[in-house]
Amino acid sequence: MKYPITLVSIALIASTQLTTHAFARNNILTGGVTLSYDFQDRSRDSDAISLTGDDDEDYSRLVFSPFLQLVSSSQRDRYEIIAAPGIRYDLDDSDTDIDGDITLAAERSLTRAWSINGSNSFFLGDEDLSDDDFDAIEPDLSDDLGRRRYWRNSFNIGVDNIYKEDSLLRFGGGWIILRNEDNNLDADFEEYDRYTFSLSNEHRFTARWRSLSDFSVVRGNFNETDDTDLSDDLYEYFASLGIENNSFDRNPLTLTYSFAGVRYDESLQNDSDIHEVTFTWRRDYSSRLFTVLGIGPSYEKTESFDENWGVNGIAEINYIVQHGSYNFILDKGFETDNFSGTDEQGVIDTWNARFTMVRQLSRSLEFDGRLGYTREERDNATLADEEEEDRYLAGVGFGYTFWRYYTAGLDYTFIHQESNIDEDDFDDHRVLVSLTWERDLLQW
Repeated sequence: MKYPITLVSIALIASTQLTTHAFARNNILTGGVTLSYDFQDRSRDSDAISLTGDDDEDYSRLVFSPFLQLVSSSQRDRYEIIAAPGIRYDLDDSDTDIDGDITLAAERSLTRAWSINGSNSFFLGDEDLSDDDFDAIEPDLSDDLGRRRYWRNSFNIGVDNIYKEDSLLRFGGGWIILRNEDNNLDADFEEYDRYTFSLSNEHRFTARWRSLSDFSVVRGNFNETDDTDLSDDLYEYFASLGIENNSFDRNPLTLTYSFAGVRYDESLQNDSDIHEVTFTWRRDYSSRLFTVLGIGPSYEKTESFDENWGVNGIAEINYIVQHGSYNFILDKGFETDNFSGTDEQGVIDTWNARFTMVRQLSRSLEFDGRLGYTREERDNATLADEEEEDRYLAGVGFGYTFWRYYTAGLDYTFIHQESNIDEDDFDDHRVLVSLTWERDLLQW
């Protein structure tokens, strides 16, 4: 198994830095271990044939995962290493898998104006993706095909220049590698190398006016699973230009134009363009409550399909209370979806509605709840029609802390998905029960 050299390189650099500056630093080593039971049951429509060959997809495993975190910081820099390997025992098939999860991160101030930061994250396993509407992994991986074992390495580096007060210039680059570990995968699973180069700027003109701009280029190289398939290799181009006005106290107004373009290497593939203009008003009622409202026109054109005129927008409420927080967000717009790990690519027209809450019920007991709805519409050249998908999500979780270093967790998630493609219909139940011990081991 061949893994990228970036992981080893950053580890060597980090260890050298920690050793060199050991006497001028604050170092904290944290350790722990988690024992969990992971259960998932996915039932597809009785008339549909599962892409894995079964009408029911059951997942029942015990997971043992130790955890180590080393944080070393000074006035000018910070280094962090997190390692959380895992041993998964399959209760149905009596098989054992070894997972890997390691993150290396560093940031350093070069001068008062310049700083650099970088990170590398490596994951090996069959991580549950059924709650992808709420995770922070970019780009999101689809779970329509069920769980599968894969590894992904994400490397990012950025350079920041604060050239005057409230004005920032940022250069960035990234590289993501996605590979599947299962040997029985079919052509519906995609592997790729994804390269990103970005430039962003925030510029303050006056106390009332500032501009925001972002430009990025994404290169995707895909491993072809069938010699008869057209190449999926592509370039994505993104641009965003915005102007913000702060004439009204605690009521910033923003006008933004954004563009997304997809260009395939293969001339027989369908290129796409998205243009959107959005007017946004944020209202800060207090340090605990703010709202966001935005709306504007959208235009999308994919080759071989009719042009689409539509509306994009956002409505958001964030409220923080003494022992919790509440968030509701509704957004609508076009977006590219080319790196989901499946063979589905192109532009999707999306509706997203999400509600999340966190409450500290007592000093030891925490509760979180979530509701979600997502609708996606995608032009499908194979079907010569539009592909539609509706997903409903509900979940609750409890965390109970006891004996200072121990936490017991219980989480349940339900997903119901409807699609005009029969094999994509399913009901999904997920239960995760965990017991964690974690504490600081050393500090020097």
